[in-house]
Amino acid sequence: PSAGGAGPRDFQNRPAIVNITGGNLIIGNNNTSPAQTFYLQGVAPNLVINNSPGGHTARLFNNLEVKLNTSIPAGSTLQLDDGTTGYQYTQTGASFVNSGTLNATVAGSRLVFAGAGQPQTYSGDGTIVNPIASFEINNTAGLTIANTIASEINCNELVMTAGDINTGIHTMVIGTGTATPGTLVYSSGTIVGKLKR
Repeated sequence: PSAGGAGPRDFQNRPAIVNITGGNLIIGNNNTSPAQTFYLQGVAPNLVINNSPGGHTARLFNNLEVKLNTSIPAGSTLQLDDGTTGYQYTQTGASFVNSGTLNATVAGSRLVFAGAGQPQTYSGDGTIVNPIASFEINNTAGLTIANTIASEINCNELVMTAGDINTGIHTMVIGTGTATPGTLVYSSGTIVGKLKR
C-alpha cells in the first residue's frame, strides 16, 4: 500500500465512460505484510479484501462504486472513511458479503444499494460497527438482508429512494435512542420485516 498522505493512493479508477463486465480488485495477497491498510476511490469490478496473511483494511479516499460484488472475508475490514471524512460506497452488483467488519460511522459515510433493477443481497455474519451514518436503498428490485444470525442494523439516517428492504430475521433501527432519533428520508419502498426507531 501507498504511504503517501495525499493523491490517489492505492486504487483510483475514474473513467469518463464506465463499462465494467468482469474482473476483480483484490486487496492484498499472500506476499503482502500482515494487516495493511489500502485506500480506494473511483469505480471497481468485484471487490475482495484478502485476509491472508493477516486481515487487511480497505478504506475510502473518496467515493467508490462497486459494479459487481463485494466480499469482506473474516478478519478483514471495509471502512467508508479516510480517518477524518466519510465517503459514499455504492453497491451496484447483486451481492455484498460481510464476514469481516464494516465500519461506516464517520459523518458523511454512506452505504448505498443501487442495483439498477437487479435484486441485491446483503449477507455474511460479520460485524457492523454501529451506527452506520447513512444507509440507502435505491433499487426498484429491492434488497434482502440474508445473514443467518439475527441482529440489528442501526443507522443514523435511512434513505428510501426506491425499492423494498426485506429484513428477514433482522431489525432495521433508525437512530440510537430518544436523544438521537435519527432521520428517515422517504420517497418510495417498504420495510418488509422489523423496523425500530
